[in-house]
Amino acid sequence: MVPRSDERGSLSDLRSIAVSRYVHVSMRELTVEELVRALDALGLPYECACHNERLELAGSLECAGDLVDVRLAVDTLGSAFSFGFAADEGRFLRLVCSDVDRAFLERALVQPIWAAVAHERVRIAAKTAELDITTSVDGDGRTRLLLKPRSP
Repeated sequence: MVPRSDERGSLSDLRSIAVSRYVHVSMRELTVEELVRALDALGLPYECACHNERLELAGSLECAGDLVDVRLAVDTLGSAFSFGFAADEGRFLRLVCSDVDRAFLERALVQPIWAAVAHERVRIAAKTAELDITTSVDGDGRTRLLLKPRSP
């Protein structure tokens, strides 16, 4: 699970600041399917849009809520506002969050998502190439993957 961070102050202090706008952060070549698997691997609760109907983020007096395909609740990882991920026309995602939460979520959420996705992509490639994977975690928390040819 991704650790919760309180480095930005109390949630009540942040929630008293109105969301001035939602910002969009490109997630490059991340698909909804990969995102959902990464969120599951990280143990984060989420809600997915059903039947091509998108979910709305809670807005504020200053801005309407944006529509997303995957929504995470207020207070996930200590976020001040709800946030989510919206698929563009090419199926790739962008993080949609308040400008207040952006820098925090890029560190506390986006980086662990990419690590989980990279791990999964390596596992898929290793299986295709018939390689065995050994996983270890270093003292600093980094995960190392060792790929070896399968024994006959």
